[in-house]
Amino acid sequence: MKALLVSAQSDDLSGCALADIPAPMRGEGELLVRVRAASLNYPDLLMTRGAYQLKPTLPFVPGM
Repeated sequence: MKALLVSAQSDDLSGCALADIPAPMRGEGELLVRVRAASLNYPDLLMTRGAYQLKPTLPFVPGM
């Protein structure tokens, strides 16, 4: 599946790229929903800059 992958934090989004990543596997009692589009919210943008209180481990996909 395609995803915005953040491999480095920067102010100008130069550390972000569209990448192919493995599709998630559904667990027992779970559903897998096909998503055609998603938005980035303000906290997601802060995470790409390293300016959010939660600091995800690089690389990461915003919103997950």
